[in-house]
Amino acid sequence: MSSSIDISTLPAWALVIGGVVGIAQLAFEIWTLVKMFQTPAEQLTLGGRKWLWAIIILLVNWIGAVIFLVAGRKPAAAVEVPPATGAATRAEAAADALYGARNGESER
Repeated sequence: MSSSIDISTLPAWALVIGGVVGIAQLAFEIWTLVKMFQTPAEQLTLGGRKWLWAIIILLVNWIGAVIFLVAGRKPAAAVEVPPATGAATRAEAAADALYGARNGESER
């Protein structure tokens, strides 16, 4: 008994759904790879080995990309800001700690 399916016998809606799912998977994996390569190696788990994460993302498909997004990055360090400062100053310090100092400004 043959288990192969002739694609020409599938309805058009099944081909469209298959195409949309395939494109969504490819876009999600590319987006995850971009996030992985933008993340500094010291913030990655598995010893900061980007090549290992790339293999996991590409070979395990959806699950590999989700695993990287959930467990592949270490959490950001907590920022200590004295409570005497205003809310705007604390927000700026948190943003600087997460995203780096703005252009032209030095770190506090």
